Amino acid sequence: MNDSSGNGHKRPDLVDTGKGLSVFYQERFLYSRYDPPLTPIRTVTQTILKEETLVFCPSPLLGYGLKELLTILPKSCCIIAVEYDEDLMALSTAHLDPSIKNNPSFKYYRTDSVFALLSCIDSLDQGPFRRCLRLDLSGGSSLYSDFYSRCLNAIDEYISRWWRNHLTLMSLGRNYTRNLFRNLKSLAGSQILRASSIDSPIFIAGAGPSLNATLPFLRVHRQKIFLLCVDTALRTLLDFGLTPDAVIVVESQFWIEDAFSNSAQTNIPIFADLTARPQALKVTGGPVRFFATEFTHASFLSRLHSCIPETPVIPPLGSVGLIALYLSLFLQKKGHVILFSGLDFSFTHEFTHSRGSPATQKVYRFSSRLGSAGSELPTFSETAFTHTGKNNTVVYTDPNLLGYARLCRTAFESYKNIIDVGETGLITCGIMMGAKEAFALLKEKGPKEAEKLVEAQSISDIPIKEWLEGEKSKLVRLKALLTGSETSSDPESEICHILKTSEYLYLHFPDGYRGARMDQEFLKRVRIELEYALKTLNFPLT
Repeated sequence: MNDSSGNGHKRPDLVDTGKGLSVFYQERFLYSRYDPPLTPIRTVTQTILKEETLVFCPSPLLGYGLKELLTILPKSCCIIAVEYDEDLMALSTAHLDPSIKNNPSFKYYRTDSVFALLSCIDSLDQGPFRRCLRLDLSGGSSLYSDFYSRCLNAIDEYISRWWRNHLTLMSLGRNYTRNLFRNLKSLAGSQILRASSIDSPIFIAGAGPSLNATLPFLRVHRQKIFLLCVDTALRTLLDFGLTPDAVIVVESQFWIEDAFSNSAQTNIPIFADLTARPQALKVTGGPVRFFATEFTHASFLSRLHSCIPETPVIPPLGSVGLIALYLSLFLQKKGHVILFSGLDFSFTHEFTHSRGSPATQKVYRFSSRLGSAGSELPTFSETAFTHTGKNNTVVYTDPNLLGYARLCRTAFESYKNIIDVGETGLITCGIMMGAKEAFALLKEKGPKEAEKLVEAQSISDIPIKEWLEGEKSKLVRLKALLTGSETSSDPESEICHILKTSEYLYLHFPDGYRGARMDQEFLKRVRIELEYALKTLNFPLT
């Protein structure tokens, strides 16, 4: 056996069995001692692969079975191999057949982070995938079975979430684009959300029922924290006499304006997604600072982000609560903690949200002597089901909320400075601690960061104006080509180029994820969308 750097750690050894090499590591053989390739190849030959399948291969080691797998792999499929152990990865990369490593349908990653793996999958050229198939082609997968099981669960959830997001795009994609174009006008001249600019503990107030029990502690310890709330929790805080330092807004639909109904002219700063509803961002009268959620992979978003490099780009986490956590980690200086409650991703038998939130107010408005507020609320949704929450309590949730809870755990489990002080809800991320104990750890904070942010550098309007004008000119040209009012030496090529760089024209189509096409049926639909896009772009940038 080989020792590594004198510390007694034994590296994996290759053992010649006469019928191929096996691997001996951690006091066990990771392939057969008699015929190493036999079982992996037999596993592959007995596998039935469907189209649009992501094949998850944990610890591929010497690659037995991978050649055979690539031979039968459909074009719409991809193999993603993952290795947790650095020594096994070094052995594998040194001995893996180059024809396997260089195959575009094979990707190999060394990682100990499930969230990092999901980011790798998100960047694949192949996809989208409809299912994941796990193939164990070596005994290496048994060494870190818990990690690989979590990877598989996360991939399954990722695929499910991708299709849920696609359904959301079908419903709201045009709305996202319209809000994005309109908010770009407000982005010009706004202050920048700077990394590490909040030098104090942050408390995130979600709108889940667990926020109610935390409100008295927030009032007592208000001066110790930077109070950041999600949009639907604003009324809860204000009704309790608490004014947040900033509100995060991501919702693109009109109903979110109800969350700001008692906040007019409070001058509360807004941290807003570029796709958020513009009307809601004006209610408080406070300064608006933008971030960009990468709600889809598209060249127009990449070009836009390159024009506004000062604007933070956030991965598509889906939930305003998860975005609040991500943004807090981005904004906060190291050395402080992040506390939260109200990120429950579940609800009780009484209410789905905190007191004063729009959802709870709606329940009160529609209550009567025959139907009291909160009665039979969980059964209102056909998709709701019970689930074990904190302290083994039973809560109600649904597939979407449960998916967000799992994503929260996957995305933020490695951060040790996050504390969950909510008493109810699903277990997500961070250290679970009582509010009294958690707040007792905090010291008084300095000047309000909301005041310091006003002095931040503003964003130039020149790149934004040029980008918008460029999009408008491009769409005017596309309309002229489609209607025949202008000609081109190669109209098909020019139309195709414009479509490939203007995905907002069709990203909300049911088949939009397949990309641009040149058939008449697709172009007729694009022609209709052109009018909506041009109408939105046809405003002066001041």
